[in-house]
Amino acid sequence: MFIFKLLFVVLAPLLLVPIEAAAQVKWKVETLPDPKASGSGYVADPDGILTDADREAIDRRLARIESQTGIQVAVVIVSSIGEEVPKTFATQLYNRWGVGPRDSRGLLILTVIDQRRTETETGYGLEAALPDARLARLQEAHLVPRFRAGEFGAGLWDYLTALEPFFYDAEAAAEVEAQAAKRGNWPWLLAGIGLLFILVLIIGPTQSQLNPPEDGSPHYPPATLKRNFLMLNLRFWGPALLLINWVSGSLFFDAFAFWPFITISWLNLAFLLIYVRTQNNSLALSSWADPYHRYQHLKKVNTWLGLQAILFFPLMLPLWLLYRWRLRKLRYEPRVSQQTGRPLRLLSEAEEDAWLNRGKQMEEELHTVDHDVWLDDETGEALVLPYKRLQFTYSSCPSCGYITYRQTRNETLISPTYTSEGQGAKYFECKNCGYENTVYYTIPKRTQSESSLSSNSSWSSSDSHSSWGGGSSGGGGAGSSW
Repeated sequence: MFIFKLLFVVLAPLLLVPIEAAAQVKWKVETLPDPKASGSGYVADPDGILTDADREAIDRRLARIESQTGIQVAVVIVSSIGEEVPKTFATQLYNRWGVGPRDSRGLLILTVIDQRRTETETGYGLEAALPDARLARLQEAHLVPRFRAGEFGAGLWDYLTALEPFFYDAEAAAEVEAQAAKRGNWPWLLAGIGLLFILVLIIGPTQSQLNPPEDGSPHYPPATLKRNFLMLNLRFWGPALLLINWVSGSLFFDAFAFWPFITISWLNLAFLLIYVRTQNNSLALSSWADPYHRYQHLKKVNTWLGLQAILFFPLMLPLWLLYRWRLRKLRYEPRVSQQTGRPLRLLSEAEEDAWLNRGKQMEEELHTVDHDVWLDDETGEALVLPYKRLQFTYSSCPSCGYITYRQTRNETLISPTYTSEGQGAKYFECKNCGYENTVYYTIPKRTQSESSLSSNSSWSSSDSHSSWGGGSSGGGGAGSSW
């Protein structure tokens, strides 16, 4: 009898372990009960980790937040999700439930006990008010200490208390947080800017460091020119962007430094663009003896310079003005005959038509290409130089090759329905040679309109507690281990 009692004492704990482990449910996104579907509110606590009092208090608070701001917050606390990654689980659960109204102003707070991890998932509409760094800081300050002590209800309550001001007035809350933080990153910022300029001077390659022409000539062939442009950009942008990330990273973890972060990043990018474009312009201007080829290469390496001059006004305005002045100077630089070496005369608009064929005259009429005609008055030698204009209507004709080809109309041949696709046709015509072409395309099926969806939706302001609002998340948010 003594032996049986001894065996029972030894084996009983071993028999209870698998029973206890089997009792712990490993929740899946598909199986986790939706509190809105069951009418229990905003808190999903299927394992009963929170007390009834904590669960009811949090639920009342989240209902008040939704009624006053329209923002929906879901709180999920489970014992285990198995081997799932909490961040991935939170994003999938958020989108499966559709937390938040249609403008995606929603929040999901997921806590996984066995992984000692909490993830806060933000909807698209709250990413500006609650960026990832701010959420991480708030979690570390208000949620993590309570959770480490096992006070899950109190930790969630304190975390919601820290989050709630941002639901009502994000700017005011940011100012309060900035005053509380008092973290001065400006010395680091100034040091980073200084180091950036030093890096530009030391690492940034100059024209003399580029590969010389392989044939020993003073002019770069097109292939070598493109390769040197690529080398110039890669050798400079790599370390420079690493430095920008370092400076920006120190700023990113302070709420008050958001606008300084944007400003400094804007300044750094502007100076980088000015540097690279200055180097490329210098290379393009020195690579060809012919002014026309220098003009074309200068224009090629300054693609989108006009847009950048607007985005980085006024820093890049002088570079853009210099670029325009150089183009004009190259275009009207005196030309000489390649046969006789005699100077050529630039004809006026009225005189040059006699030297242009029908296709070129049509390009001039449609303002797609401007042609300059340089003439040797004694020999009759004519040099015709085309300059393409910026326009988005005409393209090169597949038949004659002139930039006189455009779409004339767009027609729906078969209207789409909710069950079948439609068909349309685009008609093209060349103004020079009369070439015509038709391109057929498929029109997608019709979808139910937003107004119809809203009229059939179960969510409304009058019963905002009955369901989630159909929001979505792109993966924004932050997590903390405790």
